[in-house]
Amino acid sequence: MPHFSKGNHTFEQIETNKHYRLAGWINVGGKWNDALKKPNPRTPEEISAQLEIYELMKKHDAEITVVVQERMHGLEPKDFPAKQRIKMFVNNYENYQSASAPAQDFGAPAAPAPPSPAGSIIDDNDDMGWD
Repeated sequence: MPHFSKGNHTFEQIETNKHYRLAGWINVGGKWNDALKKPNPRTPEEISAQLEIYELMKKHDAEITVVVQERMHGLEPKDFPAKQRIKMFVNNYENYQSASAPAQDFGAPAAPAPPSPAGSIIDDNDDMGWD
């Protein structure tokens, strides 16, 4: 059984002949607030738990594998055909500097990414994947 899942997702405006960057976040707390139409701010305890999970994953060189499966009526979820398998790596934020996950060969040289500003990874103003 997978540790994480989302039962239904539709990809929109994805061109198959382009390269994309995948990014993931560990989100703890920040339950959705219907009145504000955004997540509630995280507490210091939630931010601490989030950092603890990240540090544990980094310590053990953890990876997350995402499998994209096509939903098909009449099949059990375990039997949905896998269309993509994507491995994601823990980023290294030593000395609060932005660093990339291990380099991946996409078959063509990629342009270098622009430098990103250094900052604390537990800053609650960081983009944590919510719109």
